Amino acid sequence: MYQNFNVSKSTRLQQRLKSLREVIKDQKLNGFLIPRSDLHQNEYIEPCDARLEWITGFTGSAGLCLVTLKSAFIFVDGRYKIQVEKETNKNLFNVIQTSEISFKNWFYKNFKNKTIGYDPWLHTVLEINELSNYCNTEAKIKKCQNLVDLIWRNKPRQGPQKIKIHPQKFSGTNSTIKKRLVAKSISNNQADAVILSKPESVCWLLNIRGKDISHTPLVQCLAIVKNNSAVKLFIREKNLSKKIISFLGDDVEIFDQSHFSDYVSRIKNQSVQIDPSSCPMNILDLLKVGDNNIIHNVDPCMNPKAIKNKTEIKGARTAHTVDATAFINFLYWFETNFDSTKFDEILVTKKLEEFRTRTGLLEEIAFDTICGSGSNGAIIHYKVNKKTNKKIEDNNLLLIDSGGQYQMGTTDLTRTIAISKPNKKMINIFTQILKGLITLSDLKWPLGLSGQHIDSLARTPLWSIGLDYDHGTGHGVGSYLSVHEGPHGISKRNNIPLEAGMIVSVEPGYYEEGEFGIRIENLLLIKKLPKNKKQKTCMLSFESLTLVPIDKKLINVNALTTKEKDWLNSYHKLVYKKISPFLSTDIKNWLQKSCAPI
Repeated sequence: MYQNFNVSKSTRLQQRLKSLREVIKDQKLNGFLIPRSDLHQNEYIEPCDARLEWITGFTGSAGLCLVTLKSAFIFVDGRYKIQVEKETNKNLFNVIQTSEISFKNWFYKNFKNKTIGYDPWLHTVLEINELSNYCNTEAKIKKCQNLVDLIWRNKPRQGPQKIKIHPQKFSGTNSTIKKRLVAKSISNNQADAVILSKPESVCWLLNIRGKDISHTPLVQCLAIVKNNSAVKLFIREKNLSKKIISFLGDDVEIFDQSHFSDYVSRIKNQSVQIDPSSCPMNILDLLKVGDNNIIHNVDPCMNPKAIKNKTEIKGARTAHTVDATAFINFLYWFETNFDSTKFDEILVTKKLEEFRTRTGLLEEIAFDTICGSGSNGAIIHYKVNKKTNKKIEDNNLLLIDSGGQYQMGTTDLTRTIAISKPNKKMINIFTQILKGLITLSDLKWPLGLSGQHIDSLARTPLWSIGLDYDHGTGHGVGSYLSVHEGPHGISKRNNIPLEAGMIVSVEPGYYEEGEFGIRIENLLLIKKLPKNKKQKTCMLSFESLTLVPIDKKLINVNALTTKEKDWLNSYHKLVYKKISPFLSTDIKNWLQKSCAPI
């Protein structure tokens, strides 16, 4: 099994806070910042980096804690509003919603004339610079050693690294070409080298993958790429196989990661590029020691990694076909075997994993499956465990958000399933969400627009009935890499232009606390539309990669326009055409009914 259902143990939080406060006082500080991050800013982290969870009990994938001598505060966005309240002790921690007030605004208002410590390996250059500039001289942030690590007894150790080759039949482009592309970008920016602190960039660049963290096939590493394409690779395990060393090539020099700080501190009088949005503050401080010219620019791997080549696009289509076949087999099993007295969230999650595993192609799940029955579906990033596990309730909804990591591609989809008879409210809201999904999926737009230009189109049907959702509409997706991949996305804030070859999710939703959650999610490939003679502007459109039917029991057909009905019927026709050849007769018949025109 890929998913763990054990309950997180956070039984000594009060004592941990007490110990931390003693250290804060000893350091002559007024408080200490604890982010949910590692030095690579990974979405998923190793157990040894789970400092936020260890000190607070909060298991979400984003957040920040500020512990002072008398109080403690947790800052989360709208995705974790319900979760943080369930997982933390309100007598120990005050929860601040960053959708209502940003951390820097709150900090400025509440911590004038105070000095707060931070670990410069866990906060980015952008983050610290913005906070420092905003606070000016009235509040101070001071780098220090990690104070949580000083009190964390029996801290988990880092596991051994296993590096594997990501062959060209899946990557589509060899590493030499990628290194030349990055080297050209470095030269264009008048830099001698770039420091890559994000493992997904290094893994993409060198066509390698690993298993250092859960669900994302990354090798925890850093790299320095020169403007002549030479690479300094810093990893935990220097003793690599001859096969891996040969694959990496003569222009990749391998170092143990423990030597990284010393190496960077010895760089002198060079022009070095960093990405301030992902580079740890400590790397900048190390570069300043050598009087280097520091160039702030975007990670040069980000955009070429996001724009999939022909091989990666073909792989994505294959991965989604494989994944959809597994998911449809699961849906058939669910519908034909459902028993409200026996079915619960863990059983369903395990069964879905089983169907994906049966493909023989699954490397890992893409993230912990969100399987929320009834009120648990309203917890946006809900993760079922033995304590929260809930029966699948009649006359309610089941929200399942899941995905798979396959060598040829990464998948992510959400379906909301009606259990028995959904009520009118559920149907009405689901239909508005579906209308938003259709509007975006059917969109044609001019090159140059970003996600923030089209985000509202998915929300407008919900807005029409006075509802909204407190998360972005969509995120980029990697190619056997991170399921949440930048730089692009569809949200109110993302200003990165959408380009042909990018993959993005579209996932509008609504969450009624204590009642139910609804979300529909498809992954879409951005494509260029053929130009006609009268057309001056290049136009883009979407291709649906996800091939799983949408529950028609939740649709108010009368509320759909003719165009929306046509889109849904065309989508279901495509699903049946693509997936039915891989199904048994019984399941094929079931799918035909599920995909029948409305």
